Amino acid sequence: MADKGDPVLGERIAKGVVFEGRLWLRGTTVSWDDPTGGLISLGVADSSRQVHFDRGVLDIAKSADQLWVLRSVSIKGREVVVCVWRKGAFEDLNVAS
Repeated sequence: MADKGDPVLGERIAKGVVFEGRLWLRGTTVSWDDPTGGLISLGVADSSRQVHFDRGVLDIAKSADQLWVLRSVSIKGREVVVCVWRKGAFEDLNVAS
């Protein structure tokens, strides 16, 4: 059986935001077992494509001048981490429990 959709985004685009001249897209699969997807960005001016996370992305949000990502770091999704885009890369934040 052939794979459906994009290898990183999965079967559908769940969310998109424009940030720093790029279109950021979060994908998802049509599965109750793993609703996470990958995260890519496309250059608005040149259509260049960058893969930031292959899987595990639960949500993305833009707030003022920052881009935030909530992603799962465990197989069953019980551990999550918040990342912020800084200086051209994502940085995991240490959140006190």
